[in-house]
Amino acid sequence: MSIDGHCLRCPTGKFQEADGRLACHKCESGKYTQASHDRTVCHSCRTLDAERKYDTKGLSGQSQCWPVPVDCLPGSWGSYGTCSKSCGTGKHTRTRTPMRQPAQGLCSVASCSAAWGGGAECSQMLWSETRDCNTQACPVDCVVTAWSSWLPCSQSCGRGTTERKRAVSTHMGLGGKGCPSLSDRQDCNPHSCALPDLPACHNEHVRCHVRELSHPNSRDKRPNLPHCGASAVEDQNMCWNNRNCLSCLDMRAGAYTTEGCNGENCHRADDDAEKALGVRIQEQYAACVANEGEAAIKKIGRALNGLATPCKRKFDTVVVTHDRKFYDHGGAFHCARDGAKGCKCKCNHHPPCCSVAGTTLTNAVIVGGADVPVGAKQECCNLCTNHPHCTSWDFKGMQDGTSHLCTLRHGEPVFVSAATNGAAPIAAGRRSGTAC
Repeated sequence: MSIDGHCLRCPTGKFQEADGRLACHKCESGKYTQASHDRTVCHSCRTLDAERKYDTKGLSGQSQCWPVPVDCLPGSWGSYGTCSKSCGTGKHTRTRTPMRQPAQGLCSVASCSAAWGGGAECSQMLWSETRDCNTQACPVDCVVTAWSSWLPCSQSCGRGTTERKRAVSTHMGLGGKGCPSLSDRQDCNPHSCALPDLPACHNEHVRCHVRELSHPNSRDKRPNLPHCGASAVEDQNMCWNNRNCLSCLDMRAGAYTTEGCNGENCHRADDDAEKALGVRIQEQYAACVANEGEAAIKKIGRALNGLATPCKRKFDTVVVTHDRKFYDHGGAFHCARDGAKGCKCKCNHHPPCCSVAGTTLTNAVIVGGADVPVGAKQECCNLCTNHPHCTSWDFKGMQDGTSHLCTLRHGEPVFVSAATNGAAPIAAGRRSGTAC
């Protein structure tokens, strides 16, 4: 036998089963030979691990092996997450991840969950799913507008009430929250209306002083008083109220006139209360003179009028006058003793406030003090001056001329320019007696 018959040179994919055999046989499926082999035996396709293998694609007589593809293997879906909305159709999502291959044991590649050998890649697969949830309609809560401004207080003093309102912008539905209160009431302007509790009169309006005068004190029997003045003894501790004193009363003529007033204003003297007072003082004087002895005189005097000396007709008396400059403001006032020889006057009308035309204010509004109807700017000034918390005011004249609007404010005044409303005046100011 020749050497060529002893060792056959089989083609790739075949092998010589034994020495001296004259035929070449195909390698079975899963084995191969190639040019570099002596082809006396078939070689097995390599196996990396339990999942990653090579094969001849089920064919015999092959000269190579090919990797058996391993697809990326998705795991089971997780549970859906929390819905993005509790109602009204929200979204929620579930996810999954690639499985390890093999689940346990040797894994001969860097990423045990990645595809191998041309298998389906993980990137081609779906790893999250999102769907609608809580598709039922939501309850509708009631929604209301912002509060309106407080209405003008029902009283300018003595404790009134004010109200503010709001409206429904969205009505409740499907079991939503109900509407809150749509109105709100509050007390306002609690300060006293009593004349003694009003602000002090301006010195150039109503003022008083104390004089020792004889009584009764009729117009013809009071030479020590100015033509325009009035009085009350200390046990009454006040003067007569002057509500509409726009001119002087000449007692001799018995008629209103401006003659002899020297520019001052006064209230009516010799009314019934003052005449009765004079009669009582005369009776006390007569009783004093009729009694003998210093002890009796002092006893009667102290009991009746607090007299320190015997049988006197003169008493400390409050004298009230009106200054020439602001006599025409009139109004109500109250003058009372203050200490041994002093007195003070309180007024509800005041000299004009300091004001700046074409301006408005931005400091806080007093509750119940917005858009109060007034007849004139001076009335707005008086309202502010009489309010213990008012520091400044806005005035808007209405074009129809029937009424105007006054807004009372507190805190440090902040003036800003304001556009005029046609021919209607706009102004802002501070309370009377305060500089702008």
